[in-house]
Amino acid sequence: MVSWPGWGWRTVAAGVSAVVGVATGVATNVVTDQPSVPWLSGFGVLVVLLVALQVWLTVSEGGRVGRRMGAGSAYVGGSSTAPITTDVSGVRRATGASAGSGEVMGPGAVVVDGDSGGQIRTRVRDVEER
Repeated sequence: MVSWPGWGWRTVAAGVSAVVGVATGVATNVVTDQPSVPWLSGFGVLVVLLVALQVWLTVSEGGRVGRRMGAGSAYVGGSSTAPITTDVSGVRRATGASAGSGEVMGPGAVVVDGDSGGQIRTRVRDVEER
């Protein structure tokens, strides 16, 4: 049996939200041209559904509090075509430091949220993590 990926329901909700958004736009056009009780009711239902989907998407994102980057790490919030190089040596994490919530990236980590067209090189040496 194939398992549903963790991002699956969020992707479905985002797709449904886009379709409902288009339907809401059509209903808005009809309601402003020829207002009637059925169209106003449909418009209201679509708006409530759109708000509910957005609230669910926002709440489901709540578990992803943030990203803690290690020493010498690089984060690109979008796409990058430039080369990215990290060079880290002699980094120590304090004993007993808790990761907290969110993602924890180690020393020299490179995160690109979009596409990366450039070469990525990382070099980490003499690193002790506790």
